[in-house]
Amino acid sequence: MARRQTGLFPIFALGCFLASCSPGDDPVELRPPPPDTTSRSVGDTVQRGSLTVTVTAAGEASRALEALGRPADRVPEAHVRIRRVGESPVEVGTTDSLGEVTFAGLLPGRYDITSLRLLNADETARINEADSALSGVNAFGGGNRVQVQPPSSTADVEAVAGRRGSLVISEVHDWSPREIGGPTVQYSLAKYVEVYNNADTTVYLDGKIIAQAFDFVWESDASPDRCVDYERWRLDSEGIWAQRVLRFPGSGREYPVLPGQARVVAQQAINHEELYPGSGLPDLSRADFEVFGMGQDIDNPAVPNMEHVGFRPSVDPLGRGLLLSSIPILVVVDNVDLESLPTDKLPLQYPDYHRFPGEAILDLVTTQPVPRAHLTWRFCERLVSGVFDRQVAIIKDEFAGNSMHRRVLGTTRTGYPILQRTKTSAVDLVRGARSPGRVP
Repeated sequence: MARRQTGLFPIFALGCFLASCSPGDDPVELRPPPPDTTSRSVGDTVQRGSLTVTVTAAGEASRALEALGRPADRVPEAHVRIRRVGESPVEVGTTDSLGEVTFAGLLPGRYDITSLRLLNADETARINEADSALSGVNAFGGGNRVQVQPPSSTADVEAVAGRRGSLVISEVHDWSPREIGGPTVQYSLAKYVEVYNNADTTVYLDGKIIAQAFDFVWESDASPDRCVDYERWRLDSEGIWAQRVLRFPGSGREYPVLPGQARVVAQQAINHEELYPGSGLPDLSRADFEVFGMGQDIDNPAVPNMEHVGFRPSVDPLGRGLLLSSIPILVVVDNVDLESLPTDKLPLQYPDYHRFPGEAILDLVTTQPVPRAHLTWRFCERLVSGVFDRQVAIIKDEFAGNSMHRRVLGTTRTGYPILQRTKTSAVDLVRGARSPGRVP
């Protein structure tokens, strides 16, 4: 049985505890186990069941296991986490030599499953020596969702090979504190996104893109078929559809990022703490870039502005630059000619969208709010095609005060962090203290 862990012109927009984790930590909230009985009738109890998870390998992950002398179809020593949909408690376990782990005493329902197998330096070197095409593989990650029905259920999680990549999203600060504007409004201008050079060579930001993907990844009682109606765009395996698109300025080599360096894109590049003393808001006056809108928005002349190049400008209803909203999919795209991209008109109020091809996507994260009683809408089972992300990270929390971070996998010989990138947001992202401009 696996062990249980339970765990200046201000705009006001209506509207995890703090953890700093090593690669093996699980930032889960301590919660008591759910009760065994229900209120249907006297003496009626809920039958619990078991779930056996088998972590399998695919593609490069399978070849990497072969290079290590392991069976190519199973992933041993994988860290597996399960969470009942809509709840916070998490159970954790580790697969055996057959790539299996069993969880017992589970309530019936839908469960999200994630798996992560990190490779140590010796394993990485052996894989590279055996097959140079696998150079850079440093982890296997995967995710799935399954229905648990007593007395026993089984599920497979297909793990794929993770690589360092180049320009990655290293931190997303999503805080919108209520204390500043009162109990019914939130201050939402101190958000930022940090990108990091995770490669061994210099990356130039000039012309690269940050995009917020579509927002039709949820449904409600008022729109119960939303997930099905937008499936062709949501689960497109050839690319990611987006409408709000921000491009980094520069003519080619004006904005270099050396290996191990991070750059911050602020929604508003001001000292927010100075504006509201004692609030705990961050000082973003020295951000590397900012999102300037129009009209009454604040423009810091010392900070370069991102360029609005999407069909719909990244601005809020008052014309102020918008970086992060409720849209849960954030994408970093290599230099592309926007005029050459496929477009489509979706059945929405603002219908025009670009599709960014898969080969141009440098990084992508998917996030979902932590479970809250007041949420009346339901997220689709998958937010994007598994080609781009295997499982959403249920860690978005605009009231937490901290940030979403990409996990640190290790360090290079020169001492800068290597960030984990398995294309499985659920295992790649954790919450922790904000640190704009640096990776802890």
